[in-house]
Amino acid sequence: MTTRLESMIREKLYYKDGLLFWRNIPSVHPKARGKEAGSLSGNGYKQVGIEKNVLPQHRVIFFIFHGYWPDYIDHINREKTDNRIENLRECQIWQNGVNKRQKNSSKYGTNVTYHKRDKKYRVQVHVHKKPVSFGYYDDLELAQLVASEAREKY
Repeated sequence: MTTRLESMIREKLYYKDGLLFWRNIPSVHPKARGKEAGSLSGNGYKQVGIEKNVLPQHRVIFFIFHGYWPDYIDHINREKTDNRIENLRECQIWQNGVNKRQKNSSKYGTNVTYHKRDKKYRVQVHVHKKPVSFGYYDDLELAQLVASEAREKY
C-alpha cells in the first residue's frame, strides 16, 4: 500500500465496535460524515472505498490498529462480517485455509464421519495437509467436541 493511501485511511476513517465510520471532517463528503463506511461485497466480506481503492474492511481495521499490512488475516470465529479487532489475527496461508467453513462437512459435523461397520463416529482432522485420526466414539456429541478441540489446537 502507498503511504498516501495509508494517511488517507488514518485521516478519513475511524473504528468503533468492529465497524468503520467516516470522520466528521471537511475532506469527507458531507452526506457520509459520521456514517458507517463501506458496503458488503459479493463474496460476503465488508469493503470500503477510499482514494479510488476498494479494500476489505478487515484489512483496513488491522492496519489501523497494528500499522502494517499482513499477507493473511483470519476471522477467528469464521464470521466474514465480524471485524472486531479481537476477532482478527495475522496468520499463514495454511492457517487461513484450515479455519474456513467446510462446505462439504458431513451431516455429523465438520471432521466427524460415521462408520457403519464399527457403529462409531470417527474424528479426523488434517494437520499440515496430512490426516490425523483422533479416535472413534460411540457418542456423536463427544465426537463433535473432540473434533472442535482438535481444530482449535491444530
